[in-house]
Amino acid sequence: MQYQEIEALKESHICANCIGEEYLSSRVSNEGKKANCNYCGEKEKSITLEDLSREIVKAFEDHYSRTQRDPDGLQWAMMKDPESNYDWEREGEPSEYAIMNAADLPPQAAKDIQSILSSEHFDYDEPESEFSDETHYEEVMPGDHEWEQGWRDFQTSIKSEARFFSNVALGQLDRLFVNINTIKTSMGKPLIVDAGPETGMASLFRARVFQSEASLKSAMMRPDLELSAPPSQFATAGRMNAKGISVF
Repeated sequence: MQYQEIEALKESHICANCIGEEYLSSRVSNEGKKANCNYCGEKEKSITLEDLSREIVKAFEDHYSRTQRDPDGLQWAMMKDPESNYDWEREGEPSEYAIMNAADLPPQAAKDIQSILSSEHFDYDEPESEFSDETHYEEVMPGDHEWEQGWRDFQTSIKSEARFFSNVALGQLDRLFVNINTIKTSMGKPLIVDAGPETGMASLFRARVFQSEASLKSAMMRPDLELSAPPSQFATAGRMNAKGISVF
């Protein structure tokens, strides 16, 4: 869009009734000024798209993150594997739809806000600017940045400081997972579920990938040998074991 078109869009109005997100709608109802809404045509308490765009940016800084543009190394390998039917698809939603769903806006209003933000955040040096047509976003859980930093600190402590006995790691795990049993998913389901006899998940199955038919047949003939902990000479260092100490 041309500069003049973007400036005109910024002056457009959207009313509280056209904003489905409860918090934003309430703010416009309380703080907005009466104007003709460009999306429903009614004269109601409204806000300019320029002001609403600022609110969208704040919300995305706190609650959304951009998803990766291309498959990672493992995903590329899976795509190239002739025996795999894996088809990579970028996670998240395109900017326009992420904005529309975040604020529960009419499609045209979301498109107009995306055009404004794409223009404001355009950067020639970036392969993909914020809010561009190609950019995808996904919602992150509250406090996600703090959790990510805490997890990185934990990894550093375990990998390069004290692997098995670390008060720092213990404290970080306590902070990361305290009250995790009370956290719900976006669908309202608990993160922690009970498994075992007399629960809704009575069985768990452990799977192992085999790279050849011969090794698969060998394991099926002697699962007691092939599917147990590996011999010590083949036991590599793992999450909690040193090299040469096999752990099932």
